[in-house]
Amino acid sequence: MERDFWLRGKEWENHLLKYITRRDFHEFFRPLRKIGKGNFATVYLAEDMRANRRVAIKAFMKEPAFKNDGKYAIENEIKLMRRIKHPNLVTLYGVYETKNSLYLSMEYIQGHSLDSFLRKNTSPTTEQRHKLLKGLLNGLKELSRLRIVHRDLKPENIIVS
Repeated sequence: MERDFWLRGKEWENHLLKYITRRDFHEFFRPLRKIGKGNFATVYLAEDMRANRRVAIKAFMKEPAFKNDGKYAIENEIKLMRRIKHPNLVTLYGVYETKNSLYLSMEYIQGHSLDSFLRKNTSPTTEQRHKLLKGLLNGLKELSRLRIVHRDLKPENIIVS
């Protein structure tokens, strides 16, 4: 990814605008509960009131997330997620901005992480193993086809539905 290191402050925010779908996030989404937390973002289950569906919202506080190269990582994540359309991979619906935050609205997969699934099911059946591996490998095959490397692939980030 080409990085525009000369872009700073408002200039960079204007550069980011081409990736933002809308600015009226709070009018359309109702948060229900927190479902995850990472280094730079918190993920919430929310109701998309326009589409009448549940979504996952990945929320970034701009100030800490945009420090150093964080803003470029977020921009790259948005670019890559917009290319993904596959049943075994999460779909990005839209990107929203408020004064202090950036939000990614994504497909919500109801289920459990692979990590928690394996803790509860210490001896999955052959059929369960087959379905898990088939889904995982199909998703990875699509990422490979798109020439995308998932840099945070771990059982906690794989949802079993």
